[in-house]
Amino acid sequence: MPQPQDMVGMNPRNPEQNFIFFELEIDSLVRILPGGHCYLKLKLSKSQSDEPILSVEVRNPEADIVSHQIPITIVLSKYWNTYARPTIKLRKMCISMPPPKSIARFIHAFRNMNARVVKFTASVSGDLRISTKIDHGEIDASFSDLQTNPSETDSQEETANVQLMIRNIQSLFQSFAHTRSRVKMNIISNRMAEFNIHNEDCVLSFIVGNVSD
Repeated sequence: MPQPQDMVGMNPRNPEQNFIFFELEIDSLVRILPGGHCYLKLKLSKSQSDEPILSVEVRNPEADIVSHQIPITIVLSKYWNTYARPTIKLRKMCISMPPPKSIARFIHAFRNMNARVVKFTASVSGDLRISTKIDHGEIDASFSDLQTNPSETDSQEETANVQLMIRNIQSLFQSFAHTRSRVKMNIISNRMAEFNIHNEDCVLSFIVGNVSD
Protein backbone atom coordinates (compact mmCIF):
# COMPACT_ATOMS: atom_id res chain seq x y z
CA MET A 1 0.00 0.00 0.00
CA PRO A 2 1.52 3.37 -0.98
CA GLN A 3 2.08 6.03 1.61
CA PRO A 4 -1.05 8.17 2.23
CA GLN A 5 0.36 11.26 0.53
CA ASP A 6 1.17 9.21 -2.57
CA MET A 7 -2.14 7.44 -2.51
CA VAL A 8 -4.29 10.58 -2.50
CA GLY A 9 -1.94 12.96 -4.25
CA MET A 10 -1.85 15.58 -1.48
CA ASN A 11 0.61 18.43 -1.85
CA PRO A 12 0.88 20.44 1.41
CA ARG A 13 2.90 23.16 -0.34
CA ASN A 14 0.15 23.85 -2.87
CA PRO A 15 -3.34 24.38 -1.40
CA GLU A 16 -4.88 24.05 -4.86
CA GLN A 17 -3.73 20.43 -4.99
CA ASN A 18 -4.99 19.40 -1.56
CA PHE A 19 -7.73 17.18 -2.89
CA ILE A 20 -8.65 13.52 -2.74
CA PHE A 21 -10.16 11.92 -5.82
CA PHE A 22 -11.96 8.62 -5.36
CA GLU A 23 -14.53 6.43 -7.08
CA LEU A 24 -17.43 4.45 -5.62
CA GLU A 25 -20.43 2.52 -6.86
CA ILE A 26 -23.45 4.85 -7.03
CA ASP A 27 -25.80 2.01 -6.06
CA SER A 28 -23.87 1.51 -2.82
CA LEU A 29 -24.51 5.11 -1.81
CA VAL A 30 -28.15 5.12 -2.91
CA ARG A 31 -28.96 2.06 -0.81
CA ILE A 32 -27.87 3.70 2.45
CA LEU A 33 -29.33 7.17 1.82
CA PRO A 34 -33.07 6.66 1.37
CA GLY A 35 -35.48 9.52 1.89
CA GLY A 36 -36.37 10.57 5.43
CA HIS A 37 -32.90 10.13 6.86
CA CYS A 38 -30.77 12.84 8.41
CA TYR A 39 -27.27 12.64 6.97
CA LEU A 40 -24.67 13.33 9.61
CA LYS A 41 -21.10 12.59 8.66
CA LEU A 42 -18.83 11.43 5.85
CA LYS A 43 -15.33 10.22 6.65
CA LEU A 44 -12.51 8.71 4.63
CA SER A 45 -10.74 5.93 6.45
CA LYS A 46 -9.37 2.40 6.10
CA SER A 47 -10.98 -0.94 6.76
CA GLN A 48 -9.46 -3.59 9.02
CA SER A 49 -7.88 -5.09 5.92
CA ASP A 50 -6.22 -1.71 5.23
CA GLU A 51 -8.44 -0.93 2.22
CA PRO A 52 -9.77 2.63 1.67
CA ILE A 53 -13.44 3.11 2.57
CA LEU A 54 -15.98 5.89 2.93
CA SER A 55 -17.71 5.75 6.31
CA VAL A 56 -21.21 7.25 6.28
CA GLU A 57 -23.13 7.90 9.50
CA VAL A 58 -26.87 8.49 9.12
CA ARG A 59 -29.72 9.00 11.56
CA ASN A 60 -32.81 7.03 10.60
CA PRO A 61 -36.43 8.09 11.36
CA GLU A 62 -36.22 6.28 14.74
CA ALA A 63 -33.32 8.59 15.71
CA ASP A 64 -30.83 5.72 15.69
CA ILE A 65 -27.38 6.45 14.30
CA VAL A 66 -26.21 3.83 11.83
CA SER A 67 -22.74 3.65 10.31
CA HIS A 68 -22.15 2.26 6.82
CA GLN A 69 -18.88 1.53 5.08
CA ILE A 70 -18.56 1.81 1.31
CA PRO A 71 -15.51 0.46 -0.55
CA ILE A 72 -13.83 3.13 -2.66
CA THR A 73 -10.98 3.33 -5.13
CA ILE A 74 -8.48 6.13 -4.63
CA VAL A 75 -7.51 7.89 -7.87
CA LEU A 76 -3.82 8.70 -8.10
CA SER A 77 -3.00 12.32 -8.86
CA LYS A 78 -1.38 11.39 -12.18
CA TYR A 79 -4.85 10.37 -13.42
CA TRP A 80 -6.66 13.52 -12.29
CA ASN A 81 -6.66 15.02 -15.78
CA THR A 82 -8.95 12.18 -16.85
CA TYR A 83 -11.63 13.64 -14.59
CA ALA A 84 -11.07 17.27 -15.53
CA ARG A 85 -14.06 19.25 -16.70
CA PRO A 86 -13.98 19.77 -20.48
CA THR A 87 -13.04 23.28 -21.54
CA ILE A 88 -15.98 25.13 -23.05
CA LYS A 89 -14.61 27.73 -25.45
CA LEU A 90 -17.90 29.01 -26.87
CA ARG A 91 -21.47 29.34 -25.66
CA LYS A 92 -23.86 30.18 -28.48
CA MET A 93 -26.97 30.59 -26.32
CA CYS A 94 -27.88 30.59 -22.62
CA ILE A 95 -31.55 30.07 -21.72
CA SER A 96 -33.49 29.00 -18.64
CA MET A 97 -35.69 26.01 -19.38
CA PRO A 98 -39.23 25.07 -18.30
CA PRO A 99 -39.54 22.84 -15.20
CA PRO A 100 -37.74 19.48 -15.58
CA LYS A 101 -41.10 17.69 -15.25
CA SER A 102 -42.38 19.35 -18.42
CA ILE A 103 -39.25 18.54 -20.41
CA ALA A 104 -39.23 14.95 -19.15
CA ARG A 105 -42.86 14.50 -20.23
CA PHE A 106 -42.19 15.64 -23.80
CA ILE A 107 -38.99 13.62 -24.14
CA HIS A 108 -40.79 10.52 -22.86
CA ALA A 109 -43.55 11.07 -25.45
CA PHE A 110 -40.98 11.51 -28.22
CA ARG A 111 -39.27 8.27 -27.31
CA ASN A 112 -42.59 6.40 -27.25
CA MET A 113 -42.97 7.49 -30.89
CA ASN A 114 -39.63 5.82 -31.69
CA ALA A 115 -37.81 9.13 -32.06
CA ARG A 116 -34.06 9.01 -31.46
CA VAL A 117 -32.93 12.63 -31.67
CA VAL A 118 -34.41 15.74 -30.06
CA LYS A 119 -33.68 19.26 -31.30
CA PHE A 120 -33.66 22.34 -29.04
CA THR A 121 -33.97 25.72 -30.77
CA ALA A 122 -33.59 28.80 -28.55
CA SER A 123 -33.72 32.53 -29.25
CA VAL A 124 -32.44 35.59 -27.42
CA SER A 125 -36.06 36.73 -27.02
CA GLY A 126 -36.74 33.76 -24.72
CA ASP A 127 -38.43 31.34 -27.11
CA LEU A 128 -37.63 27.63 -26.92
CA ARG A 129 -38.77 24.98 -29.39
CA ILE A 130 -38.32 21.28 -28.70
CA SER A 131 -38.83 19.10 -31.76
CA THR A 132 -38.17 15.67 -33.20
CA LYS A 133 -38.70 13.83 -36.47
CA ILE A 134 -40.78 10.67 -36.63
CA ASP A 135 -41.72 8.34 -39.48
CA HIS A 136 -44.70 10.40 -40.64
CA GLY A 137 -43.52 13.93 -39.97
CA GLU A 138 -42.28 16.20 -37.21
CA ILE A 139 -43.70 17.10 -33.80
CA ASP A 140 -42.70 19.94 -31.50
CA ALA A 141 -43.47 21.85 -28.32
CA SER A 142 -42.92 25.59 -27.92
CA PHE A 143 -42.29 27.79 -24.89
CA SER A 144 -41.95 31.56 -24.66
CA ASP A 145 -40.93 34.30 -22.23
CA LEU A 146 -38.05 32.25 -20.84
CA GLN A 147 -35.10 34.04 -19.28
CA THR A 148 -31.95 34.45 -21.37
CA ASN A 149 -28.57 35.85 -20.46
CA PRO A 150 -26.69 37.27 -23.47
CA SER A 151 -23.78 38.29 -21.24
CA GLU A 152 -22.93 34.59 -20.74
CA THR A 153 -22.69 33.87 -24.47
CA ASP A 154 -19.98 34.46 -27.04
CA SER A 155 -22.23 34.74 -30.09
CA GLN A 156 -24.21 37.56 -31.68
CA GLU A 157 -26.70 35.17 -33.31
CA GLU A 158 -30.41 35.63 -32.59
CA THR A 159 -31.08 31.87 -32.46
CA ALA A 160 -29.13 28.69 -31.80
CA ASN A 161 -29.99 25.01 -31.95
CA VAL A 162 -28.60 21.72 -30.75
CA GLN A 163 -29.47 18.10 -31.55
CA LEU A 164 -29.01 15.46 -28.87
CA MET A 165 -29.71 11.76 -28.56
CA ILE A 166 -32.87 11.22 -26.52
CA ARG A 167 -31.31 8.32 -24.66
CA ASN A 168 -28.55 10.65 -23.43
CA ILE A 169 -30.86 13.18 -21.77
CA GLN A 170 -34.03 11.29 -20.86
CA SER A 171 -32.75 9.98 -17.53
CA LEU A 172 -31.29 13.41 -16.71
CA PHE A 173 -34.67 15.16 -16.79
CA GLN A 174 -36.55 12.22 -15.29
CA SER A 175 -34.22 12.27 -12.28
CA PHE A 176 -35.20 15.87 -11.47
CA ALA A 177 -38.83 15.74 -12.63
CA HIS A 178 -40.25 15.73 -9.10
CA THR A 179 -37.90 18.30 -7.59
CA ARG A 180 -37.88 22.08 -7.47
CA SER A 181 -34.71 22.24 -9.50
CA ARG A 182 -34.19 24.94 -12.11
CA VAL A 183 -32.45 24.08 -15.36
CA LYS A 184 -30.34 26.39 -17.51
CA MET A 185 -29.17 25.23 -20.93
CA ASN A 186 -26.01 26.51 -22.60
CA ILE A 187 -25.89 25.63 -26.29
CA ILE A 188 -22.23 25.05 -27.14
CA SER A 189 -22.63 23.83 -30.72
CA ASN A 190 -25.26 22.11 -32.85
CA ARG A 191 -24.10 18.79 -31.34
CA MET A 192 -23.29 19.71 -27.73
CA ALA A 193 -25.04 21.43 -24.81
CA GLU A 194 -24.46 22.02 -21.12
CA PHE A 195 -27.32 21.63 -18.64
CA ASN A 196 -26.89 23.31 -15.25
CA ILE A 197 -29.28 21.96 -12.60
CA HIS A 198 -29.76 24.53 -9.83
CA ASN A 199 -30.85 23.10 -6.47
CA GLU A 200 -31.16 24.80 -3.09
CA ASP A 201 -27.62 23.99 -2.01
CA CYS A 202 -25.71 23.04 -5.16
CA VAL A 203 -25.44 23.28 -8.92
CA LEU A 204 -24.98 20.12 -11.00
CA SER A 205 -23.52 20.43 -14.47
CA PHE A 206 -24.04 17.93 -17.30
CA ILE A 207 -22.34 18.25 -20.68
CA VAL A 208 -24.10 16.20 -23.35
CA GLY A 209 -23.13 15.75 -26.98
CA ASN A 210 -22.07 13.46 -29.79
CA VAL A 211 -25.19 12.68 -31.83
CA SER A 212 -24.85 9.35 -33.63
CA ASP A 213 -26.90 9.06 -36.82
